[in-house]
Amino acid sequence: YYGQCSKICGKDHAFMPIVFRVVSEQKYAEWLAAAKKKYASAADRAIALADASR
Repeated sequence: YYGQCSKICGKDHAFMPIVFRVVSEQKYAEWLAAAKKKYASAADRAIALADASR
């Protein structure tokens, strides 16, 4: 599904197209598990870098 941002909180929202990809509950659960691993490690690195720069 394709859409358009409908918020009126900035001048460029009319230029923010969005895409929804519909998947099965199982596919979503698989993606979510992988994303938690992938982005948790990225967040850990970002926190470590921020702490090191203090």
